[in-house]
Amino acid sequence: MKELYNYLKVELGMNSPDTVLNKVQEYKNSEIENLISYIFRSIKIINVDNTTIFNFKANNSFAGSGYPCNHIACRMKKLEELMRFSALYADYVYIDSPFDKYMHQLENIEGIDRYSLGIDIIILLELEPLVLAEIVKFQSDYICLCSECSKKFGKHLDFFDANVNYDEILEECISTISCRLLNKQNPEIHITNGEKYGFDHEMVVTFKDFIPDNIAKLLKVTKSNSIRLEKNDVIEAGIPSMILENVYEDVLMNYIYSRESKISYLTDRVIDFSLLNMLNDDKENKLELLNHTLSIIPNIGINKVVDLRLKDGESFKVYRDTLNEELRKLKNPTDSEIIDFQQDIIQPNLNKINLTLNNYNKRLMREIKRDVFLWGGVLSVGMISGVLNNNFSNILNTIGGVGTIYNVYDKVDKLHQNYSVNNEPFYFLWKLNNV
Repeated sequence: MKELYNYLKVELGMNSPDTVLNKVQEYKNSEIENLISYIFRSIKIINVDNTTIFNFKANNSFAGSGYPCNHIACRMKKLEELMRFSALYADYVYIDSPFDKYMHQLENIEGIDRYSLGIDIIILLELEPLVLAEIVKFQSDYICLCSECSKKFGKHLDFFDANVNYDEILEECISTISCRLLNKQNPEIHITNGEKYGFDHEMVVTFKDFIPDNIAKLLKVTKSNSIRLEKNDVIEAGIPSMILENVYEDVLMNYIYSRESKISYLTDRVIDFSLLNMLNDDKENKLELLNHTLSIIPNIGINKVVDLRLKDGESFKVYRDTLNEELRKLKNPTDSEIIDFQQDIIQPNLNKINLTLNNYNKRLMREIKRDVFLWGGVLSVGMISGVLNNNFSNILNTIGGVGTIYNVYDKVDKLHQNYSVNNEPFYFLWKLNNV
């Protein structure tokens, strides 16, 4: 993967989001094809490691996909949450390679959405520290299956289809969301109440190349610039199907992955849990919980988190195991319980480390001052009496010899060390707060 990052950043000069988007727009079609093929071949596809319980398969929204929002700011916000979770908690997080779809398009001689390609390259570059540290790993939907595995895959599909009541989910979506049609040059439908489906804010669907017949009729007969859509209009416009299609496919594939690999599915969409509950396969939403509990951590760069984790792997494991043990004691915690967890568990441990180090450093400073005072007094006497140059060895012997010099330097050096607190359960968090 280093070669891929060198190729993108050094050879192609893709060093910033703006540069990536500009270059992708400027390239000829042949250059785009070569770029996609090179990235696709270079991405290392990893088999799932089943030896650790801290493995996760992220839904596509967390991996920076264009659903539910295609704007780069929304996609990078989700990716940032995933990256912080990966660096601070997971052993491995698996995400779908975002470049599989472009290979499908090339093979089927379809047009390439250059804006989306540019964002996926930006996402790949953003993930660099976690990818090179082998914390975030890629999977591919280019699956080659033997006949036996193909049968097993088919059984999972059949089980999913037989147990998930899509009509019920669709009806609930229609009843939950609210849609308003705005009469503009390019008509827009604004969707609210979509939190259950992963919407962090109001979503906008814009019609440019095609306008559904029922929407076109409404625009002709109404004089208002804002129209609240009735249930039938929402259905005919295909809004619920558009929303659920992305969710359904994401949950289906990740359900099959998690069944085969025994890794945890990582999502913050309530609808995903509704679907999984239909399969009697309730999953714990660890990411949402950890986003709250880890808010005590300063907002430092992912590179620094990864560097500290690689340098101090044992303290990371101790902290992560302790955190996991404490979190398991909380069952469906409220916001106040999360705050209590921070105040009653995490912060006291950090305060304890600070107190221990402060007391230790105060004692060392007293000893250093005493030794320096002794040195200063003896050297002053020596200089006044004129014996320093002539009898330096006698002075050294008087105050303890060369060993005393070493002791002073050793004590000064220990001021910059962390004493014996590296065995404390939240030492890793303390280090992050003091980077």
